[in-house]
Amino acid sequence: PSHLTIGLGAMQAHLEQFGGPGASAGLAAFSATLESELNAVLAPLKLKPRAALVRIAGLDPSDGEHIKFAGAWSLDLGRFTQSQQAVGFAGFSHSVQFEMSKALRRALLKDKENKAMVRFCNGIRTAWARSKSAASVAALRS
Repeated sequence: PSHLTIGLGAMQAHLEQFGGPGASAGLAAFSATLESELNAVLAPLKLKPRAALVRIAGLDPSDGEHIKFAGAWSLDLGRFTQSQQAVGFAGFSHSVQFEMSKALRRALLKDKENKAMVRFCNGIRTAWARSKSAASVAALRS
């Protein structure tokens, strides 16, 4: 278990099916940056019970099957999460599913000055910017 599970399965599945040059580098940069930035945001909150602060969930790399909280259903089910609809139908380049523990939700609500939430949002924006940059560099190299 973790206090924050980040589902990147919709992006992963979309990029595996339609991604161009640099797509996998962009996803890898997005995933790594989200994990490091949001770990740094959550660490000062001293959440209890002790658990991993951040976990990244994607599709099973061996067969592309659904993993709980990955943000994507298997395509053969004919069902789509909002994350899948965002990247597959609405043209979004990035889409995530955030699952937060009750302790994390409470800590964010108790932060009356919203400092943690601002840092949380800035971490997401930083990850997005780094992924776009990594994808651009990788596309230029290929």
